[in-house]
Amino acid sequence: MNFSRPRNDVRREFSERIVGPGSRPRKLAHETVAAMMEDLSAGDWPEGHLIGSVSELRQRFGVGRKACQEAITIMQTRRLIDVRRGVGGGLYVSRPRLNDTTDALILYLALSHTPLHALRDARIIVCQLAVRSLIGGGGHFEYRDVQPIARQESKSAFYRQLARASGDQTIAFLMDLLDDVQQRYAAADHAKAAPSAEIYTEPPDNAFIQAIRSGDADTACRLVRNHVQPLDGFGVSQSMNQTSFVQTTTFLDLKKSSGRLAGMIVEEILSHGTEESFKLGSEWDIGARYGYAAEIVRPALRILEDLGIVACCRGRSGGVISTPPRIGAVVRLISSGVASRGISPAQNFELASKLVTEGVRLAAERNSGTPHSSTKDLPSKKIATLIDLIDIENALLDIMDNPILAIFVRSFALQSVFSKTLADMAQFSSNIASAMRSCSLEIAQAIQMGEPTAAVNAAERKCELMRREFEEVS
Repeated sequence: MNFSRPRNDVRREFSERIVGPGSRPRKLAHETVAAMMEDLSAGDWPEGHLIGSVSELRQRFGVGRKACQEAITIMQTRRLIDVRRGVGGGLYVSRPRLNDTTDALILYLALSHTPLHALRDARIIVCQLAVRSLIGGGGHFEYRDVQPIARQESKSAFYRQLARASGDQTIAFLMDLLDDVQQRYAAADHAKAAPSAEIYTEPPDNAFIQAIRSGDADTACRLVRNHVQPLDGFGVSQSMNQTSFVQTTTFLDLKKSSGRLAGMIVEEILSHGTEESFKLGSEWDIGARYGYAAEIVRPALRILEDLGIVACCRGRSGGVISTPPRIGAVVRLISSGVASRGISPAQNFELASKLVTEGVRLAAERNSGTPHSSTKDLPSKKIATLIDLIDIENALLDIMDNPILAIFVRSFALQSVFSKTLADMAQFSSNIASAMRSCSLEIAQAIQMGEPTAAVNAAERKCELMRREFEEVS
């Protein structure tokens, strides 16, 4: 089974497929952004590296002033470039900060009405990754019960301390991200979040600390699950929405008119409180409603198209329409955060594999005792290309029914593409591809039938098959 083709085409096709079909609008500005992303990934430049001037960018990609400026605005929203003016000015490489990534994830969770159990399960899994990494590396963990200090970590830092003690910067990054989301959830409504906040404040009990010290990873992980799962009694099946969090649009550049308008449009979409699409009006309507000229409305809409929450349609029945949120923007931000932690291809594969394995376990446990037929099925086609395999993996992530875990796994996959691990693969053996698809079908069936052991066994076999294949081509 041959996948040979020009490397840049492979990277672009794989990355677009990983973040989801239809994730990139076909505007000139977005095409320019895709080309800029290729340059950034190929250059592997450090933060603060001078890319060039705006005029040089226009010449390189052959675009006009408006399209170029819209592309720059999108890249600024992604926190991947910084524009400096004056002497020594130009376009510089930037990196998203943790709060930017948190804001983007929260916006997606609110727009998609993600169930609260997705946050709970993601925290359980990342905690378990930290435990196994800490014990596997022979590390030492001593919980420090530090009282809250203004503008510093709160007392809920137990799990953050655990993740940092694991010695894995990527696990610590994921834990920081989830902890920020949970704290923002608690800050929105202290009464409803009081029970969950208390659960996340302290270590489970002394038995947990003893299990860590004695190297008993299974017991420590079981205690983590038992400690966090009481959230089921506090509305964990409820959906998160715009009222679940504070500050859902602060990652937009509110210093610029286009960023402020984009924020206003997002708030309008959130205020509808529905996942159904609705028409926002024409570009002229939006400009008149908020008091902005077309020169501001267009770049604002390009930002929102890139975030995957509006579509601009042409024709008599066209206009600006809200759309179900797509995960592409969040995946890219988290992928950038993963890359900045210096993760190796081997670490990337191991963490992604463990996320999937634990994710299918929890998905099957949710259905245990009440097996049901899912409306989400794996593609029936055979694996003829690596793209087919990515489509099956995306469908399996949907069946797991945890958008946060799906975002994490896709972020690892995207980072792998940018580090050229997947793009350099010339072939996948047909036997391996067929065996992996068979494992995927077993996993999907086990999840739907509520059989955690069968789901985990199939997932572990599949991960071993993929590990062998990657080792052969590396």
